[in-house]
Amino acid sequence: MSKEAVVIRMEAKHDQARELEAFLKSKVELIKTEQGVNSWYLLKFSEVAFTIFASFSTEATAKSHLEDEVMKSILASAGELMTKAPAIFPVELLASKIGDKTSVATETPLGTKKYNLRFIDGL
Repeated sequence: MSKEAVVIRMEAKHDQARELEAFLKSKVELIKTEQGVNSWYLLKFSEVAFTIFASFSTEATAKSHLEDEVMKSILASAGELMTKAPAIFPVELLASKIGDKTSVATETPLGTKKYNLRFIDGL
């Protein structure tokens, strides 16, 4: 089971919502070629609210994902398509069920520094 994941929240400008959705959907082909990306979901919560959830095989893969072509293009489009820069949250997966396979992560000791990722927008 992968324990590394990232959540990227974005809000489109009202007149750019369709363009942002199409832009994000176009990134699927690039994601297919990335090594170590276990899962990648593009979620739509409202007409303007989008979130990417991705899980990775290692912490290093998660970190490199935040510096790859997909992320660079998302950040570059923020001024044109979004109300503000995307909010990026590293998360630790505790359990999962994919198909018939379920997994539960082993406990991480409290106080363990888990992530050394770059945060955007002061988070």
